[in-house]
Amino acid sequence: MPLSRNAACAVNNTTDNTFATLIDFGLLEDTGGGRFCLHQTVADYARLQQIDATAQKRLAAYFIPYAQANAHDASIMNGEASNILAALDSARAHAQWPCS
Repeated sequence: MPLSRNAACAVNNTTDNTFATLIDFGLLEDTGGGRFCLHQTVADYARLQQIDATAQKRLAAYFIPYAQANAHDASIMNGEASNILAALDSARAHAQWPCS
């Protein structure tokens, strides 16, 4: 699921410098339109490990307020629909529900 730079930094708890380093090493890929995702091999490995749910919790913490703030803008909501749904699923799975 491609994320904006701001969302990727928030979910991964990284700085802009670290973000740039991850791109330089090919761990993050630019998917175009200012969107980024983990390299497929890295994403597959992380999915298999599922040791720590912290990033999933940060996903919910970032996207649920984002969705609430942008609920009136259909283009934003449509563009982030898969991320918002993943955030809601994460919030439910990690007992962050109901979200304020």
